[in-house]
Amino acid sequence: MVSQCDWCKILSVHRSLMRSVMFSPLKKAPVRNNSAVGAQAASQRPCAQAVPKPSALGKLPLRGPGLGAPLSAPSEFIVLGDMSVRRKEDGSGDSLQSLASVGKELKDNFLRALAEREEANRTGKISSIIFIRDRNSRHQEVSAYIDYAHRLTTDNFEVYFSGKKRLFPRNTDLSFYNWDRNVSTSNSSPNYQVIAENACGLLFKNKSDRKIINVDPKAYPGDNTTRTPVETNLYLHIVIYDHIIRRGT
Repeated sequence: MVSQCDWCKILSVHRSLMRSVMFSPLKKAPVRNNSAVGAQAASQRPCAQAVPKPSALGKLPLRGPGLGAPLSAPSEFIVLGDMSVRRKEDGSGDSLQSLASVGKELKDNFLRALAEREEANRTGKISSIIFIRDRNSRHQEVSAYIDYAHRLTTDNFEVYFSGKKRLFPRNTDLSFYNWDRNVSTSNSSPNYQVIAENACGLLFKNKSDRKIINVDPKAYPGDNTTRTPVETNLYLHIVIYDHIIRRGT
C-alpha cells in the first residue's frame, strides 16, 4: 500500500513531468560516466538541481535489428521517420526471430523507439522505463511509469508493434496514477525497486547495478541514464528513460 505521504510525492512527480511538457521547452539529458567521482557527485546533488549541460553527449547502445550504428543521445525529440526495422543480413538474422518488432511496419515514432530498444532490453544491456500519459476507454486521464523489459516478458508485443493494440498504463506498473479518480499505485518489478519515501520524490533503483533513476524532469536522471521525450500521435505524452546496466566483472 502507498501511504498518504508517499502518494503525495508520486502525484507530485507525475504532475511535474506533465507540466514540463506543457509549459517549458524540452531539454537535453546528459549521459554520465559510471565513475566513483561521478557517483559521489550525483549523491550530493540537490534533488531539484537543473540538469547540467554536457560538453559532449555519449553514445547509447540502442540498436534495433539491422539499424546499424548506435543512436546518439537525443536532442529535443527522437524523430525516427526515416528508419525501418530490417532483418540483419550478416548471418545473425536467426537470433532476431524472437523480436516482436521484426517484420512489422512501424507507423509511429513511439513504436520505432520501442523497436530500437527491444533487443537491448531483452538481453539486459539496457533497462528502459517508459512514462505514458493518455486517456483510457472511460476518457479518464491516466499515467504510469512502465518497466519495458518486464512488460516484454509478460505482454505480447506483436499486437503493439502491428498496431492492433496499444501499450497502456496499468495499476500493476512501477507507478500508476488516475487523474480523474485520484487513485495511485506503486509496485516494484523484477528490474526495479520503487522508492517513494524519499525527499527527492519518486525514484527507481535498478536491481542489477543498484543505480538510482530519478524521473523528476528538473533533476539529474542518474548515472548512465538518459531522458528522451518522444513525439507521438498515439499518446498525450511519452518519455523514455534508458539506463545502461553496468555489471561488475
